[in-house]
Amino acid sequence: MAVYARSSASRHPDARRCAGVRLRCRIVGMELAQWNAIAVPPGTPIELFARWRGVAPDMGNLGRATLDALLRLLDDPQTPSFFALWEGFGWIHGSPFVVIVGSDRKVPPALPREVVDGPRLRLPYRDHIVFSGSLREAVRFGRTWSWGEFETQSPTLFWAADRSWCVASEIDFDSTLVGGTVGLIDAILRSPDLDAWPVDPDDSLACDGDAVNR
Repeated sequence: MAVYARSSASRHPDARRCAGVRLRCRIVGMELAQWNAIAVPPGTPIELFARWRGVAPDMGNLGRATLDALLRLLDDPQTPSFFALWEGFGWIHGSPFVVIVGSDRKVPPALPREVVDGPRLRLPYRDHIVFSGSLREAVRFGRTWSWGEFETQSPTLFWAADRSWCVASEIDFDSTLVGGTVGLIDAILRSPDLDAWPVDPDDSLACDGDAVNR
């Protein structure tokens, strides 16, 4: 039996941020709540990039701390897995798709040309570069900033080779979906390190999916 959970995508060290917003703003229906709707006071027009104490969830990316917390629950670190990375991230291709502000220095591609030009997992409006490896490799994707700091980009999709679970971070959503066994989803929902709520396959996380907090 497969069940599903939604986890908030965040780089912020306070993984319980959405719960805090709920308490302060008296928001209901957190399972399908949209950040842009709940991070503004009641009666205030909804903003496209609403902030809460200066921080909003990442779009299409689990922060490293959140990704680490999820990986600990998913499976053994050695579990054979597949990873799909959306091909549209500029840092994958380097210049001219990404630039260093105030510098003419070229930015090299983050991946070898044979990988960038390799086969694709093609989904509606999204093509992905596919990798395989152990589950622990999920933290190796990301960009290196000009000052040398590495920022993790969670895979857009990744799943166990035996298909016992699957994780999806749509690039335009502030949440990540996890499908798996009842035991796995229960563990995710109980985790103090994750903002997570149960959802159904037909639930919408699109911008108009929150029918409560509009």
